[in-house]
Amino acid sequence: RYLFLPDGGGFEFWWDGWDLQSIDIATGEIKKVIPVDGNISFAFSPDESKIAYIRADDDPKSITIRILATGYERKVDIEGICGQVVVMGNIRWAPDGHQLAFLANTQDYEEYIFVVDMYKMDLQEMKLSRYIFIGWTSNNLLRFLHGSGNSYVIVDPLNGEIVSVLQMTPTPR
Repeated sequence: RYLFLPDGGGFEFWWDGWDLQSIDIATGEIKKVIPVDGNISFAFSPDESKIAYIRADDDPKSITIRILATGYERKVDIEGICGQVVVMGNIRWAPDGHQLAFLANTQDYEEYIFVVDMYKMDLQEMKLSRYIFIGWTSNNLLRFLHGSGNSYVIVDPLNGEIVSVLQMTPTPR
């Protein structure tokens, strides 16, 4: 996919919205889904039973996972990154719903990917250099586009090791 941005910003860091609400169609009742009055990044789990979200104004920076049926939340603070975090986003759940990944960008233009294990609620951190995070494979591995745009890199989220590199053949237009 090709995306050109006039301001040079990365699309993966745009906030998904603000003031996320749900509406009961039968009654017309409106409820807040996430307790926030500002920009957020969010993503629903594959079975839509949970939502992961990052609030722009949180200090310290954190990611929260909320069980939608009960409202129960678990939060993980983001620590140990060199440089101050400017923005976090591009939350992507693994197909099995047991992990999720998101990106963080610092004021010194360093990019990191974090993988959260839903059972342990711990973070695995990887520094990005020339890769663009584009999601998960069907077997729960991380998928990146190489910066040159001609190959995919598949990474094991448990140890950060490259599993395979897949070359792409350009499609004529």
